[in-house]
Amino acid sequence: MVGLEEIQLAPNPARDQAVLAFMLTQKMQVQISLHGLDGRMLQQWPAQVLAGDSHQQNLDLAGIESGQYLLRITTEKGIVSRK
Repeated sequence: MVGLEEIQLAPNPARDQAVLAFMLTQKMQVQISLHGLDGRMLQQWPAQVLAGDSHQQNLDLAGIESGQYLLRITTEKGIVSRK
């Protein structure tokens, strides 16, 4: 696995804002990005080095049209995507 557990996004579907909650199994760099179903990156949040613990990240989605998207979480151990 990529060192991520218990990934939750609320609300889903989201409008202008969403909260991403996740657990890291160890300290690592995390990069969060939003992609269209065609793979095109629509938004990327700054990479952060986070401790192995529970985390919540507020995601500003203002200006993103309604639709289905992939939320991608990238760590040095791999990538996890969620619709």
